[in-house]
Formats: sequence, structure tokens, C-alpha cells
Amino acid sequence: MLTKYASAILLDPEYGLPAAKRRHGKGLLLAYEKTGYDADQVGRLPDLLDHWSVRRLKEAGADCVKVLLYYTPFEKSEINDRKHAFIERIGDECRACDIAFFLEFVGMTCMATARSRWNMRRKSRRSFPVRCQNSAKRNI
Repeated sequence: MLTKYASAILLDPEYGLPAAKRRHGKGLLLAYEKTGYDADQVGRLPDLLDHWSVRRLKEAGADCVKVLLYYTPFEKSEINDRKHAFIERIGDECRACDIAFFLEFVGMTCMATARSRWNMRRKSRRSFPVRCQNSAKRNI
């Protein structure tokens, strides 16, 4: 319905290709990554759709290939280096097929940072009532 008001649409090739036929001449971005991430794996490493390649996405009508990447510069360098290489490979694949590449970053907190923040919040909650009581006594 809203496609006629957009400059392009983003679809998942596994489920959205039939809708691509009704895009009214608008651009088509096709997602190349699997939805979600493996919660058992550190770093939220991305994975690509099975049975798809940049060439196949372009042949399916894509004007642009989209990849979502969970990222934080505070993650271990080993993990970020793997992500950098992953994105470089996709960029090279897009360049070879002469198709635009859209990289969608999603900011995240690495687990070590998340644990320390959670512990800090937990400690501050324990002392919060005492601080409130003390400040209330001073204001009376």
C-alpha cells in the first residue's frame, strides 16, 4: 500500500519476493543476513542466508544488498576483526556484481560491559533507600 510513496522497499528474499512484483518501479533492497543471532555465541556474529549469494539476489531483482550487523567498538578485538573481515567479503562480492551495498549497524553492549553495568546498578539499588533517607533527614 505505501510502496507508491517510497523510493525503495526492503524485503527478505525468503518470504518477500512475491511482494517485490508490486513495487511500482521503486528500488529494491534485499536482506542478505539471517534474522537474529545465535545467543550462545559471543559477539552476536552474523550469518548469511542459506542458498543466497549477492549474484542470486541481483538476479532476483535487487538494486541493493542489505546486511545488518550488531556492533560495538568495545567488543574484543578478535570478534570485531571477524566482523570486519565478514563485511569486507560482502563488500567485495557486491563490487564484483556491481550492486550497491547497504550496511545497517545496530549498536549493542558487549557482555563484559553489560555485566559490570548490571552489577553497578544492583549495588546502587541497595544503597538507594539509605541515600534517600539520609537526604530526607538533612532537608527536615
